[in-house]
Amino acid sequence: MITLSLSEKRDKCLSALAVRAHLSKKTYALKLLEQSLEDEEDALIASARLDRIDKGMDVPVDLEEIVQKYRDKHGSADLEF
Repeated sequence: MITLSLSEKRDKCLSALAVRAHLSKKTYALKLLEQSLEDEEDALIASARLDRIDKGMDVPVDLEEIVQKYRDKHGSADLEF
């Protein structure tokens, strides 16, 4: 459990966004926090991977190769860019 205090400006912003999203302020805040944590985790993973590539401990992966493997396995209709 965690309790957060927001500035009045941020609290008003959160309230307005929650109303626009048709969610309670608590639900909207939890959604934002969860997404932010996921994004931060993804960024840390990517940074660690780039460090390993820079040090020659890993090799970059070609996006086109990954997309082609996915299309070969699942069909091209499942993946659009």
